[in-house]
Amino acid sequence: MKETKKDIKLDIGLIAQLVLVVILIVILLLSMFYNFLLPVAEITAGLALIVMGYNNNRIYKRKALTWIYVIFGIILILSTGWNYFNG
Repeated sequence: MKETKKDIKLDIGLIAQLVLVVILIVILLLSMFYNFLLPVAEITAGLALIVMGYNNNRIYKRKALTWIYVIFGIILILSTGWNYFNG
């Protein structure tokens, strides 16, 4: 069966989610030894939540949960930036 452009877009979203979650796990394990990696882990978690919301909307067609993922991802990224710049 031939893949369409829609199938490729869904695959890219899932691959991005997988890569972000693997990176997040590695950074969380490293942050046990190096505290300066915690903001990087928080930003990666925020990006993973946003990508999860995108995949939730495109694949599973759950619009309400999509906004919850995206809002929490944005809040996590903004709070990390706020804490980083304000101490």
